[in-house]
Amino acid sequence: MIKRTRLGELAIIYQLITPPINRQNIKKVHQVYYALKELDLAYYGILDIVPSYSDITIHLAITSPLLGDDSFIMELIKSVMANCDSSVAKAKTHLIPVCYDGEDLGEIIAYHNISRGELIKLHSEPEYLIAMLGFRPYFPYLLGLNSKLHLPRRSTPRLMVRAGTVAIGGEQTGIYTTASPAGWHIIGHTEFTDFASFRCGDTIKFSNVENK
Repeated sequence: MIKRTRLGELAIIYQLITPPINRQNIKKVHQVYYALKELDLAYYGILDIVPSYSDITIHLAITSPLLGDDSFIMELIKSVMANCDSSVAKAKTHLIPVCYDGEDLGEIIAYHNISRGELIKLHSEPEYLIAMLGFRPYFPYLLGLNSKLHLPRRSTPRLMVRAGTVAIGGEQTGIYTTASPAGWHIIGHTEFTDFASFRCGDTIKFSNVENK
């Protein structure tokens, strides 16, 4: 069941899925997101559409007709959800070279009792789904991290890390796309810079530059 909640006066949150959060469920959110993006946004007074793991938030102009009646949006969402497949149109795979030289490698290796080579293999093997973008511009929250690399966030966040920092936090991995404070564990760095090309539903494949 789709749950609808007002967020202040000019935004509406549509909760599309409930746990478990997995690839199949998140792809439903992505398909709704891209279907909404195809609308005449100016006509409906839609200023922005923001997907998360389970929700879609629509930000509206004060003149938007959807503030009075959003039944059209609800019906569109229901239709897309009922006819979802497992693909996202025009999804792209981004190949990200990584130098696994992170400041926290030793700590992670000790925490999991694995070798550096095992850590690199476990991190670079999966093809990760970009579940959502947020926190910083184009920061990708990636689904697919091997459970053998899960670990709590740092107890003391760093005040600043450089753009291109690759890190692990909880059950996720990601790339800091700008210089930023950081509470995740740093495992490496990438020289990749085309972060603006990331889209929800795309995938990311890391490669160890030491093997090049």
